[in-house]
Amino acid sequence: MFIIRQQEQRRASRCVGLAAKLSYPSLRGVEAYELLAYGSSRCSEGFRTGRHSNRRFRGGLDVRANHDWNRRQYTATLVAGWNDKTSAHRKAIEKLRPGLIDLDSKGAATELTKADAAAIYTAKPETPEWELRFHFVEFLNHLEAIASAYRNKVADEQMLEESFRSVLIRVHDILVNFIAIVDQHRGYEACEPYSAVVAYWKRKPFKPRHRTA
Repeated sequence: MFIIRQQEQRRASRCVGLAAKLSYPSLRGVEAYELLAYGSSRCSEGFRTGRHSNRRFRGGLDVRANHDWNRRQYTATLVAGWNDKTSAHRKAIEKLRPGLIDLDSKGAATELTKADAAAIYTAKPETPEWELRFHFVEFLNHLEAIASAYRNKVADEQMLEESFRSVLIRVHDILVNFIAIVDQHRGYEACEPYSAVVAYWKRKPFKPRHRTA
């Protein structure tokens, strides 16, 4: 009986391994283990009872495929909505601080100085600096939402990094002193998810997704 059970488990593992490899060739780590454990139990059950159908396991794969599709659709919505969400802020920043978001003659980002950042954050109402402060804050809020979606795997990480890596890093470099002033006045890291994702991206090179078909 023990030998028969071992044979069933080996057959189940081969069944799961092949199905997972065909459906999710890039699956790694905990997700791969969880899928293997789930599928093995379902395939083993089928072999023990004489039913060779792995319908339940395929149902698990379908759920995962639908989840991945939804994440990519959400990412596509973020990418398509970039101009609608940021255009007004980028135009206002360019009007009040021409060239701030553009690269300088050496191809480097123009960092907002600590003095300018402090003056903007503590500006009096109804002044250009006051208006600039809130455009900065709202622009950063949107970038933080993108970073948070990446960090928490709500959206497709590969698509997000491919679409937003450059702009998130550049804006963070430009406004790093403003972000520090905000943190200082509020007493907490207001843009922590954004700063953490930028730091992570700077440490690792971008790797395009391997084609699966």
